[in-house]
Amino acid sequence: MGEQTEGSLLVLAKELGIDPETVKKGGALLDEFSFDQQKKVMSVFWEEMQSMMLYSKGAPEQILALSSYISLSGKQKKLTKADRDKINDAITDAAQKGLRVLALARRNVAKKFNTRESAEIELTFLGLVGIADPPRKDVKDVLQIAREAGIKTIMITGDNPLTATYIGREIGLIESDDCYVTGQQLAQMHDEELSDRLKTSSVFARTTPEDKYRIVKVLQRLGHSVTVTGDGVNDALALKQANVGVAMGITGTDVAKEVADMIITDDNFVSIVRAIREGRIIFDNIVKSITYLIACNLGEVLLIFIAIALGYPAPLLPVQILWVNLVTDGLPALSLAFDPGSSSIMKRQSYINGHYLLSKSNLLPILELGALTAFIPLAFYLIAIMTTTLESARTVAFTSMVLTQMIIIFFIRPDQKMTSNKLLLASVAISLFLQYIVITFEPFVTIFHIGR
Repeated sequence: MGEQTEGSLLVLAKELGIDPETVKKGGALLDEFSFDQQKKVMSVFWEEMQSMMLYSKGAPEQILALSSYISLSGKQKKLTKADRDKINDAITDAAQKGLRVLALARRNVAKKFNTRESAEIELTFLGLVGIADPPRKDVKDVLQIAREAGIKTIMITGDNPLTATYIGREIGLIESDDCYVTGQQLAQMHDEELSDRLKTSSVFARTTPEDKYRIVKVLQRLGHSVTVTGDGVNDALALKQANVGVAMGITGTDVAKEVADMIITDDNFVSIVRAIREGRIIFDNIVKSITYLIACNLGEVLLIFIAIALGYPAPLLPVQILWVNLVTDGLPALSLAFDPGSSSIMKRQSYINGHYLLSKSNLLPILELGALTAFIPLAFYLIAIMTTTLESARTVAFTSMVLTQMIIIFFIRPDQKMTSNKLLLASVAISLFLQYIVITFEPFVTIFHIGR
């Protein structure tokens, strides 16, 4: 059935009692002028009963400007100013109801024209078609989630500004009708002016692919990380320029899918926000794992360094350090990757360009946890070495190091319930059980120099 617009027109034809297959058999498509992004018009040459007709469809204001006649009750007459005013009122009324409005026109021609400038003139205006394309019910709630997450959503469309603002109000994207910018206004703006307008405007209507591409570049120049969604060939420029290009899996063209970085299979904006949430969870979990591993290793280094600096033997032997790093560090750190994500993850606005895995924000927690990991085993070691043998004191430091690391892993995820990650609980339990085996059973007691 072609694209969605053509599909809607076919449905309308059938409802009017017109069989598209019968029409196709009774004539022949000779040539066409494809949709022009600037003029917003496309035309075909159709031959039927040894006569040739040019049929055009497109943006109502463009078709109306190209028309000199109007068909009323099957009769053609000159298109008057009163007719134009009446048509414009109908366009405005339909657009204000959120309908995508197309105009249809035709022209009897004796031959095919090589240029559309010579063909698409003196058309006979046939009428208007309003296509309802309501937003999905969950879009408004998802937009609010995106807004709380610091994500600015911008609608860039080729539709009538009134249609665009209606949809914008319906989904909670805009609150007033003067928040839109047309492609014509955009063409008259310098990049500096557009930069200022992007801070207040969320709807751009009657735009071209070049407009979309320009908006993406200006947003990037302002330091934003830009995700662009698109389904057509005309979206390819913006999809390729964006930090993340997202193509529609159902309605998307092969060209759009080829240049995109990601394809959503259900053509749903909600899926994009869900993907952002999953991305934030993955990022957070990587940061947690890195924070935990660095803090643990920092604690081990500090423990040995401080003890030696105080004149005591090293609290941990190489084999004990190796055990801690491979087993009691590794398992819990891996399980952090499966944290489900906190309930506030989409209410943070700090995920911006330049947000690194290691930054000033997690440097202090690393130092604090590293110090805690060092000083608790150090305290137990100093007490033990004064009252027992060196081997037993090292066993105390070894075991208290493991226990401390099992405790601090829960400090790294303060905004989550302790039981929310069952795999983490299991890994902690396994690590503690393995440590119990090491300090209790031969030959591990000998291998790890465990004191009694």
